[in-house]
Amino acid sequence: ILDPEDLVAARKLADEDGRSLLIIAEEMAPNVVVTLLGEGAPGKYLVVHPPEYGNWRKDLLEDIAIITGGRVIARDLGGNLRNISREDLGKAKRIVTSSTHTTLIKGEGDPKQIAARKAQVQRRLDNAPPNIEQDKLRERLSKFSGGTAVIMAGGVTPVEQKRTVQLIEDALNAVRVASEHGIVSGGGVAFAQIAPKLDKLINKHDGDIAKGIELVQSVLSRPLAPIALNCGAEPNEVISEVVNGDDDFGFNGATGEYTNMFEAGIVDPLLVSTSAIKNAASVATLILTTETLIGDVTEEEDPTSGYCLGGGSEKLGRA
Repeated sequence: ILDPEDLVAARKLADEDGRSLLIIAEEMAPNVVVTLLGEGAPGKYLVVHPPEYGNWRKDLLEDIAIITGGRVIARDLGGNLRNISREDLGKAKRIVTSSTHTTLIKGEGDPKQIAARKAQVQRRLDNAPPNIEQDKLRERLSKFSGGTAVIMAGGVTPVEQKRTVQLIEDALNAVRVASEHGIVSGGGVAFAQIAPKLDKLINKHDGDIAKGIELVQSVLSRPLAPIALNCGAEPNEVISEVVNGDDDFGFNGATGEYTNMFEAGIVDPLLVSTSAIKNAASVATLILTTETLIGDVTEEEDPTSGYCLGGGSEKLGRA
């Protein structure tokens, strides 16, 4: 719990440099808040709550200190805010905050120390079991490896702008998944070209299992059909050309030509493709097991039909 005397040295150093002061503290005494509010310098001080909890909080605070070139001042380690120097304060070019997140942009930490910390986190991640600890380490590693960019999404109407934002978010998620798990040919090519390779798997099984594999094999080429149909091409002809072609050889719907999908930049994240197959198999399994499918049937009503045939006036009680 900070008190006004704890901030005197930090405020003095920040004023000398002409910078705003970011304070990361667990809790602040009310008189500290009153003191900061009474300085008459809006935007001069920013107080945020520390991230995470327990040991994860300590690790993240140390990461922040290394990235910004500062030092974690903890009382349980003998730290004292009243005796800090300029070397103890980290620096960042910009700080963006909201009600839930705070982002530090372009920290001015030592590149060698940042690289050493990144290597340390990577070693811990390589040896960590696949649980929540691995997720936390992966998140910490991404903060050292990634950068920050601001993408301005515009549109003529609010609906168009909202749709643009959704497309940007989808693209960012796809890039994250692709960088972690890899990519395959897009446009339904990967599914179509892997279908013939299931023949060996079918020959190893019989009965219901073989029938199930044959069913999956028969539908793998179907995602390519609507792409060809929308481009005015014959679906069966396109599927035949792609299946019999070389690896990564596919149909470019934008140009209507056959090309190498990787060279054309038409790719899908591997995890997205595999998840689509798994989810489809899961739904099909439930339908076959329960022999039941529940869905919403939209009932279309023509408001001009009825007694008056006059734009639905009969529904207003004037029929």
